[in-house]
Formats: sequence, structure tokens, C-alpha cells
Amino acid sequence: MMHVTAALFWEKEYGLTEKQIGFMFMYIGVLAAVIQGGLIGKFNQWWGENQLLVAGTILMMLGLVFMPFPPKSWFYPWELVCLAVISVGNAFLTPTISSMLSKISGPKEQGLIMGAYQSFSSLGRVFGPFIGGWLYGFSFQWPYLASGVLMAFCGLIAWQLVRSERFK
Repeated sequence: MMHVTAALFWEKEYGLTEKQIGFMFMYIGVLAAVIQGGLIGKFNQWWGENQLLVAGTILMMLGLVFMPFPPKSWFYPWELVCLAVISVGNAFLTPTISSMLSKISGPKEQGLIMGAYQSFSSLGRVFGPFIGGWLYGFSFQWPYLASGVLMAFCGLIAWQLVRSERFK
């Protein structure tokens, strides 16, 4: 939901140009590439997958909930911090979920499990923008708050999963 509505939000509420919006998305991409491409292994060694799963959902929730509320005079520092928190959370989640799914599925199930995971991920990229745009029509804050609530729910599920015997 965030990617579609962020451009509208930044342009309408804060007057960003297309070039500035492009730089904001570039910032997100660079952070994600640095973390997933070089730092995720270190984080995994320090904390382990269980903590990365929970931390990733919490970070994404916090970044999304605070993102639509920057004071005009603090727009750039506020948004850059929120985007960094979202990017770190996403960078923690993406490889961790894939790794954990691979580990808990049997050798003959891995293709099925990973295919289902990718399919649901694709469905999110199909329906997320539609739902985000619809929510944006009510208020520019709603897509972010709804995403934050969804991530809080995912965080509760992640917490329960990592506490279960299967992930110890």
C-alpha cells in the first residue's frame, strides 16, 4: 500500500516534485540493498532468525504508523527516519521469512511452500495498491495506519511462531 500512496501523499501534502519523490524511493532501495546485500548475515549471526522476524514486523509497523504525520518543518528528517525504519524492517523480514519457510518444510515440500509464499506475496502486490488507493480516498493517513495495524497483527503471529516448539 505504501509505495502507491506515498507518491500521492508527498506530492499533495508536502509539495514534493517527481524528482524529489524519485530520490525518496531511491533512498528506500539503497537502504534495502545495503542491508539485504551485505548486513543481513551479520544481523542474523547477532540475533538469529526468530528475533529478526519479530523485529522486522515491529520496525515496519512503527515506520508505517508514524510516516503520515510529519510536521511540515520536520518533513525530511521525519520521513527519512520512517523510511529507514520501514526499509530495515522489510530487509529483516524478506530473507528471514524465505529462510524459515525453507527450513520448516520437508525436502519434497519446499517447492510447494516457497511457491505458495511467492504467490501470496504477489497477491499482496496486486491487492495492496488497490486497497491503499481506496483507503487514501478517505484520508491520506488511512493506508499507513491500516498497514501498521496489519503489521501489528503479523507481529503477534510472528511472536507466537517463534515461541512455538517448531522454531526453537
